[in-house]
Amino acid sequence: MKPRLFCFGDSFVDWDIPTYHWTTYLSNHYDVYKFGVRGADNVSILFQLGNLPEYKKGDRIIMVFTEPGRLPRRFYGDRRERFMKTPYMSPNFYKNREFAENLHTLKYVETLRWSDGQRDIEVSFFKKLKEWLKVYNPVFVTWNENFIERTSEFVTLIQVSSNYEEGVGDDKDFHPGIKGCYEFYSKLHSLLEINEHLVDFVNEQKNLI
Repeated sequence: MKPRLFCFGDSFVDWDIPTYHWTTYLSNHYDVYKFGVRGADNVSILFQLGNLPEYKKGDRIIMVFTEPGRLPRRFYGDRRERFMKTPYMSPNFYKNREFAENLHTLKYVETLRWSDGQRDIEVSFFKKLKEWLKVYNPVFVTWNENFIERTSEFVTLIQVSSNYEEGVGDDKDFHPGIKGCYEFYSKLHSLLEINEHLVDFVNEQKNLI
């Protein structure tokens, strides 16, 4: 029986392109549970830990932290009808556009407050969280350069090629592409100190032809 791996985070954990995701690669080594939510802010990501079952020997955790200024999507209110299914966040998508624009501005303000040290109590909490979860030997990563500014001591920055850079999706899709997912997996393979060899790269595009 494989050990369990619990993955928390934002859309980097929960995205449908490519279908052969970095979590798919990790499923060769673990029984993978994905609890990430698209658009999740870092506080919401912490709350995802409420899904953790009782610890069993061998269990591991990956937490993928997001941009520090992001606010919960629910704060933005209801979407306009024709944008109900879009996974992206933009003031244009919401019924109360003016309110959404104010929240978008606040996002940038909160990012600046993070960068200049006004939110270092949060940094302290994240750091202690790794100690509190030590039985899981957790791996903390982020894709966001702003987040790593204050957390590089205990978080690893992972930036890989995106869907858009690999010629898939639109210019908003900066999530890991086919090659990016394999690179993301390779880096996590090292951080998790997996004894088994890396599995082979899967070129999803070729498999879909």
